[in-house]
Parts: sequence; C-alpha cells; structure tokens
Amino acid sequence: MIRCVLVAVLAVIGSMLIRPNTATAAANISLGYIDPDTNNVIGLRDGATLPFPKTAVGTSTAVTLIAANAGTGADAIDSIAISAAAPPAFQLANLPLLPTSISPSQQLRFVVRFSPQQAQLFSAVLLVSINGQVTSIHLQAQGVGPQFTYAYGPDASPLSPGGTLMLPDTAVGQTSRTSLLIKNNGNGDGQIATAAVSGEGLAVSDLAIPAPFTIPPGGAQTIAIAFTPTQPSVVSGRLTIGTDTFAIAAIALGPRLTYSYGFSSPSTSIDERGSVIFPPQR
Repeated sequence: MIRCVLVAVLAVIGSMLIRPNTATAAANISLGYIDPDTNNVIGLRDGATLPFPKTAVGTSTAVTLIAANAGTGADAIDSIAISAAAPPAFQLANLPLLPTSISPSQQLRFVVRFSPQQAQLFSAVLLVSINGQVTSIHLQAQGVGPQFTYAYGPDASPLSPGGTLMLPDTAVGQTSRTSLLIKNNGNGDGQIATAAVSGEGLAVSDLAIPAPFTIPPGGAQTIAIAFTPTQPSVVSGRLTIGTDTFAIAAIALGPRLTYSYGFSSPSTSIDERGSVIFPPQR
C-alpha cells in the first residue's frame, strides 16, 4: 500500500516537471520597414540604415515602420523618437500613445516622413526603446531639386533673383539683344514655366524652346532680351524666369524735340501732333 502511494506521488511530481511553464513565455519584437519601391518588408537590426527614396524639395516621402511580436508573450514599446540633433526634415507620424504593449502575433505600425526644403543630404537617428533596450536606426535621405544661376552679356555678368539686368544703350529705331544664360547647378530637373518681360520696347527673343521647358542637372538654356526703343527715354521693365524675377534698366538714345508757340511772351508749349491756336483777327 505504501509503495503504491509513493509511486503515485512520484508520478505527480514528474508531470509537474514536464509541463511547460507558461508564466515565463518570452516576447520577440523585431523592427522592419516597408520598402516604398517593392512593398517588401525589410528587417532592421540595431545600427542598421534606413534609406529614403530621393525626394524633390517641397514634397514629402513617408516610410512605414513595423514593430512585430513573433514571440509567445507580450512586451512593451517604451518610446519612439528621433534624435534631438536631427534636422526638421524628419518627422514621426501615426504614433500610438506610448508606452504600449504588443501582444503575441501582433504588430505596431508608425511612419517616418521626410520633407526636404533644400537639395542636400540629410541624416538622423531613430531611437526605439523596447522594454528598456534602445534600438538605433540610422536615417539617410536626399532632397533633390534644381538650383538656377544666371549670367548675361558678353562678359557673363552674374545676375541674382531680384537684381537688375542692365541693357546696353540703344538708339531709337534700332534693336539690341542681350543674351541671358540659365544654368541648373542642382541635383534635380528644373522646369521653367514662364520666360517673359514687361516694359516699353522689351521682348524675349531667340528662345529655341518655348516655355515651359525643363533644364536637367548640369544643363543650360540661353535666351535673349531684345530692346527696340521708339523714343528717347529711360526704360524700366521686369523679367520673369520661372519663379525668379529681375528688374530691367535701359536707356533709349536719340534727339527729343520740344515745341512751343506764342505771339507774345511767354510762349505756349505744344505736344507733337498738337494744335496751334491763333488768336482771332479783326
């Protein structure tokens, strides 16, 4: 009888040792992102680099990140942040209220948005704290866009937006042409939507490709500003190239006659094509 009881007790103890301990179930949270070009999920380990597609200045690119729990227990996301020294071109979006717990077979999604305002390289560090352990992801992105420079005349004088384009003195009835070179020194295509001038006797000429046209990186386009004055004067105008504007200054050369008449002093001025009024005669 005693032997039977002992065997039963040993069997119970053995079953307790063999039974799994669910209280120690482990979480297994991994990070990854959805590639914007392929929609594939790519894993991210501590110290990995997350590349962004080249993004035009003034636009945004958003990359979705995933924190997935492939373990058998829940675990916590303590915080998600971008390093304090990061440029404002990077922003976090769609974040939940943190800290938060991720259950087994569940995932948390959030977004890192890149919005460049300059055509240059950008970098930052994404910090994700999982149950007190921080994972660092390096963010790398490039803003792309045109960078136009201008030069005019035979000496290729530089011209900045808002500056003044000085045209050569031109005789009335004659036409002078001043070339303007537009270069794209940026890293992205630049579209010129308009190329126009305003002002007496001013016009855009010799434009081989009518606007709108596109100048690729490293490319250039030349236009000419024609000045055909009709009367001697100081002429002011305005040149518009895409979103850039410039003042125009020119001098029209030539005689300028003035007329007056009178039967006694003082005389009366009269404009060209005006009328001379004679006093009544007795």
